[in-house]
Amino acid sequence: MTTRFGASNERMIALKGIYDEALAKDDAELERIFNEYEKVLKEDPTNFSIRKRRVAVLKSLGRIPDAITALTVLVENSPSDVEAWAELSDLYASVGAWGQAIFCLEEVLLIMPNAWSVHAHLASHFYLSSSTSLPSLTLSLRHFARSVELNDSYLRGYYGLKFVAQKMLPLLSETTKRALSLFSTSFQQRTHRQTLALLSPLSTPHLTPEHATGILAYRSITTALITKHMTSIPVHSTYTYQGTR
Repeated sequence: MTTRFGASNERMIALKGIYDEALAKDDAELERIFNEYEKVLKEDPTNFSIRKRRVAVLKSLGRIPDAITALTVLVENSPSDVEAWAELSDLYASVGAWGQAIFCLEEVLLIMPNAWSVHAHLASHFYLSSSTSLPSLTLSLRHFARSVELNDSYLRGYYGLKFVAQKMLPLLSETTKRALSLFSTSFQQRTHRQTLALLSPLSTPHLTPEHATGILAYRSITTALITKHMTSIPVHSTYTYQGTR
């Protein structure tokens, strides 16, 4: 392959580096490979494959802060690199920097909004960032729900939904539960009225002549009563009547 593509080929350099990393027996050999990557980047700073391999070596050496710094520089120069953002998120999570880890995964979703596994991963980060905070659990629940919405056979998403819901229930106070219950009742009543308003003009043309005659008679009587009542209301009154069909 070196004969075919040349030793200076960007991908060949990265492939050789991966091979050397796999054969490295100790940190000293990894340091030697890292120094070789540094030489390559001095000659060609735009070699992103080597930049990623450099981060991998730093991670293997346990130099997580240096790996985070290197990845930060990489994503600044290549903000659409999904792999770099995802790896940076994992590195931040490994040191407990959940805010930065969440931000990086949100950047991944900006590029890949339909990646259900990323939604579940982000949901896990929200939960781990504060497992007793209702806002964090709410965001976690939202992203788990989105993951199963995108993939209805995604087992991790369903498990996450159940797990987070069990954590949220004890945190909901009685006041919150009552408010949610009232909101639900009000929403149902409003939806019922809206449904009737939509069904009325649709159903009226299908009434039998007998039903239609009865409704017209009812409306005539009602209109007469309202007209009589309106005559007793002062002129300055703002009373208005809205008839129902």
